[in-house]
Amino acid sequence: NVGRIVGLSLLHNLPITLAFTRPTIKFLLGRSVSWTDLAFHSPDLYENFRKLLLAAANSAPDFAEASGGDLTFEVTETRKAGACVVAELRPGGAQEPVTATNVKSYVMLYAAHRMVESVRPALEAMRRGILQVMPETLLASLTAEDFVLLLNGCGPRVDVRWLKGITAFKDSRAEQSRLSSGQPLVLFEKLYWAAVSSMT
Repeated sequence: NVGRIVGLSLLHNLPITLAFTRPTIKFLLGRSVSWTDLAFHSPDLYENFRKLLLAAANSAPDFAEASGGDLTFEVTETRKAGACVVAELRPGGAQEPVTATNVKSYVMLYAAHRMVESVRPALEAMRRGILQVMPETLLASLTAEDFVLLLNGCGPRVDVRWLKGITAFKDSRAEQSRLSSGQPLVLFEKLYWAAVSSMT
């Protein structure tokens, strides 16, 4: 149903506030998700992996220090119920240590698992929902940025009450000028908020 809602939003040009990460959008569009998309999904994890790859490229001692020396081809996930589940990134991964020579494979498998494989059924269901509403040919020319713009619009709506709470108007003219011209600031403030309210 989430996919159908997204499809209807795109098809009828009706922006909604449902937001997705870049790798999710790429999957929904039928694009391949690369490990660098992790930067948009989990910036801290991406930066740790980037440093790990750099350490592996530079020297073995640096890699051993960066990796902590105890990584294997597995990932621990926390489910909703609070239980921890360990999943192998490839067969026999629990017994396969991550080294400077195979760290690139580890990073790519870990990133793919984190962004796609761990939630693949939900992602596939959303994509099916979108394609029930609109043909795939309409998605073919979209980039992830196009998708966000069409789905969410140009940005969040402005809460005028919040804006009023942090805005103050001040007449910076000399006192004599203020006294001789009446109260234009009051009129300006009234017109300003009327204009802002009409745009939000």
